[in-house]
Amino acid sequence: MFKTLALIAFAASAVQAHYFVDSINGETSCLRDLVKNAENSPVTGGDINTSKITCGAANPGPAASPITLAAGSTVTAHYNPGAYHAGPCAVYVAKKGTNSWAKIHEYLYQSGSWCSDWITSNGNNYKFTVPSGLAPGDYTFRVEHLGLHVAQSAGGAQFYIRCFDAVVTGGGSSTGSPQVQFPGAYSTTTPGVIWDMYSSNNAAYPRYGPAVASFGSGGGSTGGNGGGVTTTTRTTTVAPTNCAAKYGQCGGIGWTGPTCCQSGSTCNASGSYYSQCI
Repeated sequence: MFKTLALIAFAASAVQAHYFVDSINGETSCLRDLVKNAENSPVTGGDINTSKITCGAANPGPAASPITLAAGSTVTAHYNPGAYHAGPCAVYVAKKGTNSWAKIHEYLYQSGSWCSDWITSNGNNYKFTVPSGLAPGDYTFRVEHLGLHVAQSAGGAQFYIRCFDAVVTGGGSSTGSPQVQFPGAYSTTTPGVIWDMYSSNNAAYPRYGPAVASFGSGGGSTGGNGGGVTTTTRTTTVAPTNCAAKYGQCGGIGWTGPTCCQSGSTCNASGSYYSQCI
């Protein structure tokens, strides 16, 4: 019953909860253009297995002007209005004009939180580091957030993707290994792309897609500080019996369940039909 109500509620308020990356280090000219009024459209359903998964549902073209990034520097991608759906995130990089992508950062489920929580706690900013071993040159970066709120079955996952172009300076001589192609790095049936975040042990959430790439002495990173954290202790919390667990429903029209959240979470409305503990 809970899953059914959640699915109905999310469908009713889906547009209100969509979002997109609107700047990189405060700049916008480096972003791959998106179709007007489709900025916040996720890649979902069968499109996950198509070329739309590369740079987003709007099939954007080249950016107007690349941003200059130093190898080893921190990059800030800002989400507008915010990364509202619970789930992991990742960043990939490819030599401009190619389809060979190396993952340079990921944040899955760590210390009881998803990447979306970390983004929210940092003012809707996703911070990651350009690998210090990345060779200088022209690149396309691919920023990805995966919304798991209706990912219980194949095609339900929602990928929020934005690409931007950059000139990388300094660095080493590597373009990263392993590398993958889009589409093909994962599909609608990949574990982690299919995931029931409401009833599964989220601390056991699997990596989907490739491992974070090695760049010689200056590799990619995991974790939430934009730096080189490589190991993380994963924990879960237990909700009080009278309140909803984190990411559980806590309100909405027709809702008859709990209207409070466990300690550390607050009840946030996503339209009239659904409120969620985040």
